[in-house]
Amino acid sequence: MTRVSIALVVCGLGAGACGLPAPPAPARLWTLDDYVALYEGRGGAEKVPPLPTTVLPERLLAEPNPGQYQLVMSPTFEEGYAAAYLTTDLWQSFNEIWVQPLYIQVTGWNAAGVPQLFPAGDPRSQPIFSVGPKSRFYSPYWEILYVKVPDGAPPYTSWREIADAGSLEVRAGGALTASLLSADLIIMPPVNDRDRFPDLPSPEQIGPTVVRGTGYLDGAPIDYLNFGMGAFQWDADRVVQEVPLFDMVFRDDAGTVHSFGGPKVGGSGPLFTGRLPQPTSSSGQPRYGAYWRLYNVEMPSTARIFASETYFKTFHDALVAGGAPVGDLQSLVYDGGDPQHGPTVLADDLRPFLGLVTTHAECFASFKTLRGCAVWFSSQTELEDELDVTAFHKTDLTVTCPFVSYRGSPVDASSMIAGGQ
Repeated sequence: MTRVSIALVVCGLGAGACGLPAPPAPARLWTLDDYVALYEGRGGAEKVPPLPTTVLPERLLAEPNPGQYQLVMSPTFEEGYAAAYLTTDLWQSFNEIWVQPLYIQVTGWNAAGVPQLFPAGDPRSQPIFSVGPKSRFYSPYWEILYVKVPDGAPPYTSWREIADAGSLEVRAGGALTASLLSADLIIMPPVNDRDRFPDLPSPEQIGPTVVRGTGYLDGAPIDYLNFGMGAFQWDADRVVQEVPLFDMVFRDDAGTVHSFGGPKVGGSGPLFTGRLPQPTSSSGQPRYGAYWRLYNVEMPSTARIFASETYFKTFHDALVAGGAPVGDLQSLVYDGGDPQHGPTVLADDLRPFLGLVTTHAECFASFKTLRGCAVWFSSQTELEDELDVTAFHKTDLTVTCPFVSYRGSPVDASSMIAGGQ
């Protein structure tokens, strides 16, 4: 037997025998309806696969009452600033996601080129989706195409009717993020749980979280959650451009990898490219953030996540229960030099630092050292400057995570296309 054939026999015993990576997971897509099916024990009957082991169901949906669900609001740091997002659709082992056409019927365009929409309540005001959530080509990323309806034509309810109508005037209208769901699925606004996640923005810093509408899919009504315009881009091949979302992880004594359990860090571009931060509008609204690729970032053994047991015990204890290495303030005596402050550090003083990770233990000595900490991992730039490229591990998971708060401001929903608005 040759040396090559011996190697093949040994490797045939299993991938681990030759140190080969595990085979890739099958390509799978989960939508809001799939999450609910899993919650209610209908996953097997409806052929919905279990969620990946690294995805915590409680980070996706909550069920405050039987049959009623809430999207879960998650904190993140964006270029050093606090933000918050919701999670809807999830892909595993999809290398690419494509933007799909969405049709809006109009009466025409004014002199400035603004589409003239049908009034709310008119069936022609409802958007027409081209791909449904049961298709492997589904994505909640839509290119709006405005279609001029001929006088006297009946309302269109499918893209096929539009295609069959022939030479209709069509104009492109931009990018819309909208996740499809069943009409009987009750999705309520999420609770801003600042006890469990104290680094979430305050209620006044959060924009609309559930903007629901009804459209058409293949001639039948379909509901959707509308997350607004301009939050993603696509290339010439219609591939939606992904942005990295970093989850900081640590190894326990047995060598098993775990998430720290704090806020993730939103990226600004491909790793180690020096790309500038993602675009924002003139009013400071994010023009990115709808589509993310998850990365695990393995932190050094000296890394600690900040949590205060005194003021934020629920958050602190949850991190400890997960085995995360926690750093707490060693002294609550205020030494900031402000005579109006009082003798003791307050909860609101600490809130901006909760969930931040550092490798400098001296940062936890006092409030003064906390504020002056040289290295907090709250941006892609800080991660890349302080860590080796080998610390970054690309996963096979991508997610829809539209912002509802960005840099302390609500994400504006006034430009959403829904019901002729």
